[in-house]
Amino acid sequence: MSAPGAAAIEAEIAAYGVPRPPWLRHPEHGRRRLGWRMGSGESYLIGWGAWFDALPADGRPAYFRRFAPIPPIWADWVAAALGEPVTFSETAAEAEVYARRLAALGLVDLDAWRVWRAKPPRRGE
Repeated sequence: MSAPGAAAIEAEIAAYGVPRPPWLRHPEHGRRRLGWRMGSGESYLIGWGAWFDALPADGRPAYFRRFAPIPPIWADWVAAALGEPVTFSETAAEAEVYARRLAALGLVDLDAWRVWRAKPPRRGE
């Protein structure tokens, strides 16, 4: 593995068996913070993405199920990783569609997601 973040992914695999999802690896970075676009967060996402892309499609929900329930703020990101057509600017009704799919897969607590979705966004969440 020679992609950026490869060493971090290899260390995660050695410690945990799989690389942890981004919110567990870098909890110090809010979901929409700059840390995911530069530095350690960006590097980790690149390495994680290369690792995740190598998983068979039918194994991807099982990977996320290990870390369920997914934090509601990460539901759109997980949905996109699983191939949902997410634009990250959906209406509440459109977002409900992917949230229901994630809940059906056992990945998201739909009630917790709805409570989170109804709150006004906080800066950098």
